[in-house]
Amino acid sequence: KDYSEFPKEITEFNEKISKELKKLGYCAPMSTELRANKKDSICIDFTARYPWPPSASQMEIYKNFSEIVHAGANGELVDPIPAGKYAAEILIESHIAEEDFQPIFFDAKYKNQIKLKKCRKQNGVYTVMPQSTKSGDAGSVVGIGSSLKQARERAIEAAESIQGAGIVIYCDALDAAEEEIEKSTRMGIRLF
Repeated sequence: KDYSEFPKEITEFNEKISKELKKLGYCAPMSTELRANKKDSICIDFTARYPWPPSASQMEIYKNFSEIVHAGANGELVDPIPAGKYAAEILIESHIAEEDFQPIFFDAKYKNQIKLKKCRKQNGVYTVMPQSTKSGDAGSVVGIGSSLKQARERAIEAAESIQGAGIVIYCDALDAAEEEIEKSTRMGIRLF
């Protein structure tokens, strides 16, 4: 959407916070979570970092992601070059990664679609190192496409190549996400 079409609850907060960030010389990513009613909005989560999710999707949906990050760190704005119109992102979880090293195996052709957190590659094996938050969040699988269906299919195809003891990938979460999109559409909220 064009920024002028965003709800005022979002744009008003962004305008207020951007003035303060500019004074500080802030040149990094940020995301917010807002709760709104008919009177006002309240920021309940200000995140001065790339959020997870959807950062894994951002890395793949913009062909020039590294250029965007580098320029942004220097206070410059670079327009994104899209690799597709839609992204689907599925979380990878592992109870093992909460406290131990978690080897993860997958078909090399999906390497760019599989984003592992706190990962190392040693002797050809990708290993997620123990997570400090004990969340079990080991990473994400991303699919990019010209349609939501295509993005979804690409994410699931890559996810199905992942193997490892204790790995759980919630592909059915995409069904729930699509139900929420349909619900929002029925309520008159145009997402796409």
